[in-house]
Amino acid sequence: MFRKKISLIVGVAILATVSVMAQPKNNCNGEKHKKNGQGKMQMLDNLGLTEEQEVKLVRLRREMIPIRKKQHETMMAVRMKIKEELNKEKVNRKKLTELSREMAELHFKRSEQMNEHMLKIRKVLTLEQFKKLGNRDKKGMKKNMHYTE
Repeated sequence: MFRKKISLIVGVAILATVSVMAQPKNNCNGEKHKKNGQGKMQMLDNLGLTEEQEVKLVRLRREMIPIRKKQHETMMAVRMKIKEELNKEKVNRKKLTELSREMAELHFKRSEQMNEHMLKIRKVLTLEQFKKLGNRDKKGMKKNMHYTE
C-alpha cells in the first residue's frame, strides 16, 4: 500500500514536471518571447533611435560581450571552488570565507562595470530614450535597476 502511494506521488510529480517544461515561456504580458533578436529590435524601434545611435549601441554591446563572458567564467570558477570545498570530508571554513569574499568582490566589480556601461549608453541616448530603456520589462522586472524616476 505504501509503495503504491509513493509510486503514485512520483508519477504525478513526473507528469507535472513534463507538462510544465512543455509550456512555451511567456513574458509578463502572456506573450511568447521573441526569438532571433526580434524583441531587441522592437525595443530599439520603440526608442526611436537614429541610425548613428543604433550603430553606437551595437558597438557598445559588442564591447561588453567579452567582458561579461570573462566575468561569468571567473564567477563560475569561484562557485566550483566553493562547491568543491563544501563537498570535502572536512570543510576549511577559512578557505570558504576567502572564497565568499572573492565572490563578493567579483559581484561588486560586475556591478561597477555595468554602471560604467550604462553611463556610456546614457551618453548615446536622450534622457527620454534612456527613461524608456530603463522602464522596459526584463525577466519580470518592472524597472531597470540603473534608472528610477
